Amino acid sequence: MTFLRHSGISVEGVLAIPLSDFERQFEGVVRDDNGRLMTPAEVRRHFEEAKAQGHRILPMNGKCEGWDYHTGCPGHPMEPEKLRYLKIALHGGGSYVQPLSQVHQAIDGELDGLQVGDKITLDFELIEMTEDEYENLAEFAGH
Repeated sequence: MTFLRHSGISVEGVLAIPLSDFERQFEGVVRDDNGRLMTPAEVRRHFEEAKAQGHRILPMNGKCEGWDYHTGCPGHPMEPEKLRYLKIALHGGGSYVQPLSQVHQAIDGELDGLQVGDKITLDFELIEMTEDEYENLAEFAGH
């Protein structure tokens, strides 16, 4: 299973940045909850307050369900991305599945041995599945 993990930033790490570098690194970088750019002094105060509250890690990109201020994002399960494949019926029966990016190779294979003037019918069906589902298809022609 694939997991999404939200990014976090170390409170101690930010506060360890020397003041001389802090202003340069945080000028125009951090926004408050209302979208207003914070000054480097406001950013530093925010991290000092977080440390006083016992927080070790702050989320970097908004809300995260289950965020833990000591360990960060717990991870969120994600459904695997569905990709598009073409199911190609064979002349003599049966079928096979090819990723859309490889369909030209499959069609070339189907046309091997044909002569000019030969008529054929190819039957295609557009399907969706994950890469794992494709890799676990039964072994058959073209896969």
